[in-house]
Amino acid sequence: MSITHTKHSSLSLQWRLTLMAAAVTALACLCLTILLGFSANKKMNEIGDFLVQIDNAELPEDAVIEKIEVIPDYENQLQTKKQSFRFESFAAMLGIILASSVLTYFITGHTLRHLKKLTACMEQTQAQNLSAPVELESEKLPAELARLYHTFADMLLRLEHSFSTQKQFSANVAHELRTPLAVMQAKVEVFQKNAAHNPDEFEPVLDSLAQQIERLSHIVNELLELTTLETAALTDSICLPPLMEEIMCDLQSLASDRGVTLVLDDSCTYDDTVSIPVIMGNETLIYRAIFNLAENAIKYNRPDGTVTMSLNKTASGVSICITDTGIGIPKDDWETIFDAFYRVDKSRSRTLGGAGIGLAMVRTIANLHGGKAYVKNSSSEGSCIVFEL
Repeated sequence: MSITHTKHSSLSLQWRLTLMAAAVTALACLCLTILLGFSANKKMNEIGDFLVQIDNAELPEDAVIEKIEVIPDYENQLQTKKQSFRFESFAAMLGIILASSVLTYFITGHTLRHLKKLTACMEQTQAQNLSAPVELESEKLPAELARLYHTFADMLLRLEHSFSTQKQFSANVAHELRTPLAVMQAKVEVFQKNAAHNPDEFEPVLDSLAQQIERLSHIVNELLELTTLETAALTDSICLPPLMEEIMCDLQSLASDRGVTLVLDDSCTYDDTVSIPVIMGNETLIYRAIFNLAENAIKYNRPDGTVTMSLNKTASGVSICITDTGIGIPKDDWETIFDAFYRVDKSRSRTLGGAGIGLAMVRTIANLHGGKAYVKNSSSEGSCIVFEL
């Protein structure tokens, strides 16, 4: 995504608001002045027609009294008064416009001072100081600026979380890739120190390199799959009970090898008389998420242990619970186990062949479907992880 910087106007928002207010005031004053001038001129003419002084003496019926005979220079005085009225009206109009413009300028400047502070904070914000608080008294802000302030503060929190997650993710990726590369480099260096090798020495070195290359390929493939999850289409109509039965069948071999019993709860059974939970989403991703949870429950279980899958309806959808009788998860790790490459027992996780991305995929898939994944409970007797949709 590219950002295009366009040339902005040299006028500030304060001046724009002032000019807009001045224009509106000027238009209103002009209309009012014209209306009053027209009305006053009409009334003055009407009054002038009756402005005649008559003595008490009786006048003949045919007597005609001219205005000029009663009030000398009447027409000139009337015109002078009209011009004076117009001049005073326009002068008053200009004074009102000027006064209102000055007042508007200072009022908008006082109101926009918070916006200027917020702008200064935005200009100073860098990736290194996202957690620095924006020092504004939000309760004194106008409603629009208060909303902008809270939106900006929330955006900073989200950015800080994203940067922190990305930084941790990059560090974990580097650590995971460094281990097999270091093993390969050490094997090659040791092999190169001896100039003469017999054929029997090649096989263990090549086997070790092949294992590390396979591990690197697995990590890279998992990363690629993790980065493409959010582009998946969520248009499948998914019936969960048969999907969970399919997962149980696919994991039966792994469970048998480890001496673990798989149990599908009665809530996952269905027939023609029972309402089948159906959701909209991506069937491949839902399968992968439930598979990863069940696979983990098998790998980290005890011999002769049990893994139980159950399906429950919730107020907003459904939840799949994976319960095991395994070694348990420390409470401090209930949230962090869903981070990419995080392992509670690092040595055992590598022995079991995991790349540390399985649970991160589970949470990403859950979020993508508007749900969540979390540890409901865990102890030395086992754990229960919930996958909600």
